[in-house]
Amino acid sequence: MNSYELMDKGFKEWYDFNFNNKKELERKLENIEAPAVFVIRNCKSFGRFFGESDIVYIGNATAEGNRERVLYSRILQCFNPGPTQKTNQRIFQLLQELSTLQISWVTVSSPEDAKNLKKELLKLYELDHKELPPLNRQE
Repeated sequence: MNSYELMDKGFKEWYDFNFNNKKELERKLENIEAPAVFVIRNCKSFGRFFGESDIVYIGNATAEGNRERVLYSRILQCFNPGPTQKTNQRIFQLLQELSTLQISWVTVSSPEDAKNLKKELLKLYELDHKELPPLNRQE
């Protein structure tokens, strides 16, 4: 599975995801209030256990009970992770090392829909590559 295959799931626009583009991302995200699923990709494919992919991370933004700007908050945490945010720390490390990352998202109608779509995408990725995207590993 790669980012091209996600087009039929609504991932059509990709934005540079790096420190130089942070302000532009903030503007694009600031009015999105629905739960969402987002994908981070590298502009260059890389080898996986089976095949190649450009997908680095699949995540969701689903703050239960607080639907205001959940995607905005979730994405900006990647640029300034807290001490207990292990996934955001891994993403932050990659942001420091690569300027070739991009991000795309789709909004959904409920937190449950976001969780289900993320689960579906991770399952498809794992079926193709026999492993999860590099930054989706659990610690």
